[in-house]
Amino acid sequence: MELIVISESKLKVTLTPADMETYGLDFDGEDYDTTEGRRAIWRLFADVKERCGFDATGDRVLVQIWQSDDGGCELYVSKMPPAPPVMRTSAGARYVKTLYVFDALSEMLEVCRELAHHTYSRPSEVWVGDDGRWFLILESRSAGGDGLDELSFIEEYGTRERSPMALTVLAEHARPIAQGDAVARMARLA
Repeated sequence: MELIVISESKLKVTLTPADMETYGLDFDGEDYDTTEGRRAIWRLFADVKERCGFDATGDRVLVQIWQSDDGGCELYVSKMPPAPPVMRTSAGARYVKTLYVFDALSEMLEVCRELAHHTYSRPSEVWVGDDGRWFLILESRSAGGDGLDELSFIEEYGTRERSPMALTVLAEHARPIAQGDAVARMARLA
């Protein structure tokens, strides 16, 4: 087993076929996300902690696995920030952060103008990505499903990112432009 500590929150683990057998890891099938598979990963993490001090206990972690042609694999382990909180208003409504992606600034500005017109007043953020795409983070009402809501119209202009990892990835590949009251500030530019 080879360990490379990339940062305080990232680690690369290279396992040989013998290491895979020692830990009882097999990523060939679709059923590796089992109780036994998780236990094997946590045994591996315990050894990693002992060898290099990288401790994933109590953290949300993302494990990306790439198999090698020789039967071994590389694991990239990233500690993730806590899940975004669910906010409650005094009326008991639940809000969650929702990310929208736009290919053009003009599309995002049009959405901000429309939201401001309809008096959107919850917190909002605008980010620009390394690839030139624009990102709008809004608080949307959590209804427990993917039904229509007051923000559904946005998908006519951009794409709603449904991955729970999207906000974490955003922080690595984009930079903030406006935070807090971004909708109101960006609407003035439309």
